[in-house]
Amino acid sequence: MSPLADSLRPYADWAPVARIAILLVCGVGLEVGARAVSRRYAAKLADATGGRERKERRQRAVTLINFATSVARVVIWSLVAIAALGELTINVGPILAGAGVVGAALAFGAQNVVKDYLAGFFILLEDQYAIGDVVKIGSASGTVEEITMRVTVLRAHDGAVHVVPHGSIQLVTNLTSAWSRTVVDVPVSRDAPLDVALAALAEAAAGAVADAALAPSLLAGPEVVGVVAIGEATATLRLQVKVVPEQRWHVERELLARVQRALAARGIGPCPLPRA
Repeated sequence: MSPLADSLRPYADWAPVARIAILLVCGVGLEVGARAVSRRYAAKLADATGGRERKERRQRAVTLINFATSVARVVIWSLVAIAALGELTINVGPILAGAGVVGAALAFGAQNVVKDYLAGFFILLEDQYAIGDVVKIGSASGTVEEITMRVTVLRAHDGAVHVVPHGSIQLVTNLTSAWSRTVVDVPVSRDAPLDVALAALAEAAAGAVADAALAPSLLAGPEVVGVVAIGEATATLRLQVKVVPEQRWHVERELLARVQRALAARGIGPCPLPRA
């Protein structure tokens, strides 16, 4: 054996330790890199939106990217652990086989939880709704207060809190996505002169546009649709307007009050109360 090989022999036993140390350093580097990329991508997603949406979109992006980062962390350190065991000349085959059996058993027992997480991932990815939106999910409805990877938390108008697992969601109705429409249906007596009643609705619409406090909530001028239904004793008139989502119900109440005053001034019956 050469003198060089003889001189390196004392260090041979330390070679696996050095390689394991390199693996650990690489694992830490990859995890730090994944976190940095996640933070940068989350900031980029948030900067792509503005105004009221920025905070909600940023929180959504952070939740989604944190989930992806957690998955990446598990993968990185699993590979590091397997490589380290190989450096220690430990047969990882039986360990992997046992881990596979345990993992399959856990996945079977927690399949509903896994389903919740997968559904939550796609809800966030597809941007179906955001914090602050008013939505209907099945029989539950309310304002979205929190979105995690597993559940959505809704606050109903009466203060009740609904916690909805994502895996159970079949249909979501978003009432405040991008824009909304306030619809005011006004039943009047069939004996009332329709042209006078429609003029009252037009007056209420014009007053809403002229109101400096209410106008910013309107995305278009109110439209008097006309007669939409005729009953045995009433005819239903409709007034609708495209509005800022959060102001939908405020605009409805204001229009109802204005329509009621306009109809009363013409001697026509009162308007109904706002719909819940």
